[in-house]
Amino acid sequence: IVDLDPAVRRDLPDSVHKMRVATRRLRSAFKTYRAILDRGATDPVGAELKWLAGELGVDRDQEVLDERLSTRIEGLPGTLVLGPVRGRLQVWSAARRTGSRRRIIDVLDGKRYLDLLDTLDALSADPPLRSAASRAPGKALPRAVLKD
Repeated sequence: IVDLDPAVRRDLPDSVHKMRVATRRLRSAFKTYRAILDRGATDPVGAELKWLAGELGVDRDQEVLDERLSTRIEGLPGTLVLGPVRGRLQVWSAARRTGSRRRIIDVLDGKRYLDLLDTLDALSADPPLRSAASRAPGKALPRAVLKD
């Protein structure tokens, strides 16, 4: 998430998608390793990661919609595309993306996001381990990873 922050701010291709994937993977890791990690500490962080993914989703959904509409228009016979359809789509998309980009930057500059980063940093420095974490990895991890 921290590594992707500058790319999202600079609106680099696929950066929003990659950051959303990172939030989902981290939430999944918290759930997968709940036998090892204290849920009292990780569940609230998971909720904040879900919030962040939702905020990123506004911009990502617009990216996906733009790609789909452009692809569909390109696939139409020229006789069915009347007028400046592509131009109108670009203007419409640019206006929508400007709003969603502003919103993402506001989120990334906001206290809630910065608090989330601080919390993730603290969890990384001092993981909230449960007693199962003191077991040998061969004993503790299969229980955390394997499900019936």
